[in-house]
Amino acid sequence: MAKTDVEMSRCLALAPKVRKRLLPKGRILSATRKLKLFSNPIRLQILSILSGGDTCVCVMSSVLGKGQPTISQHLSILRQGGLIECYSVGKLVFYRLCDRGIRDFLRDL
Repeated sequence: MAKTDVEMSRCLALAPKVRKRLLPKGRILSATRKLKLFSNPIRLQILSILSGGDTCVCVMSSVLGKGQPTISQHLSILRQGGLIECYSVGKLVFYRLCDRGIRDFLRDL
């Protein structure tokens, strides 16, 4: 065998060990769906705001300079994705992060 053939054989022998490092397909798909939630600048800003604590829609609208319908649409997407939850206090609707890991993720950006 030529030297390059031997090197190639050694390299390919590692494939089974490397294959074990792969995440299961279900986890990959789930992570992809979650990461897409972070891909919109408005949603990322909303998550950034919520990383500091519970916030109502009217405050987010004012801070981001966007209309409440726009903010509400993005909040709905984040809620459906399981990143945030909401609760009411009188007529105000407040939102908060569901997972502390999101704060860590945002801090590391």
